[in-house]
Amino acid sequence: MGLLLKVLRDPVWSKVIAAVILAAAATTWAYFAGWFPDWSTFWTSIRSIPGKVWSLAMSYTPIANWLLAMLLLCALAVMAAALVVAWVYLSDKNGLSFRDYGEEVVLNIKWRWRFGNDRQVRDLFAFCPSCDCQVFGRPASAYQLEDHIQFACEHCGRQIAAFRFNREELESRVLRFIQKRLRDGSWLKVAEDTMKARQSLGRPT
Repeated sequence: MGLLLKVLRDPVWSKVIAAVILAAAATTWAYFAGWFPDWSTFWTSIRSIPGKVWSLAMSYTPIANWLLAMLLLCALAVMAAALVVAWVYLSDKNGLSFRDYGEEVVLNIKWRWRFGNDRQVRDLFAFCPSCDCQVFGRPASAYQLEDHIQFACEHCGRQIAAFRFNREELESRVLRFIQKRLRDGSWLKVAEDTMKARQSLGRPT
């Protein structure tokens, strides 16, 4: 049941399933409406198509039809290439998507995350910017009435950051910063720098 819900929530598979259901409904309607072809002559018509195409290709207008067909294929190839070029130009030039933007130092803490199918941030985790060890926010003092939180690395001993608000407020600020990056397009430069840094260290990109 969980797998079924996951498939239904996926934007791609949900559209595929909807298309299949629509096609099945249309086929059923066509059958009962009597719109189906006469199968006794249908396959005969199908088998005659190659011969008709060949006759058309070998016949003549002011120029041979086969030459027209070649010109049409070339025109279609040029149009397809133009569409591909336009797609590449309109997308980012380095082949990066917003999903490649999954790491940045914000408020002196290195954050990592991933994007869900709804383009929302998922699995936001904090890391030490010095040694890259995962860190967790802890109360700054057990005697303070206000929510204070601090981050310290247990691996390298670095005192990373302290805030005069709680974890929920901190994550809210980080999420809003990420959303701003996505809106103004500045995420691309960050993603490029992150990829170059990983390549220099021999890490997978």
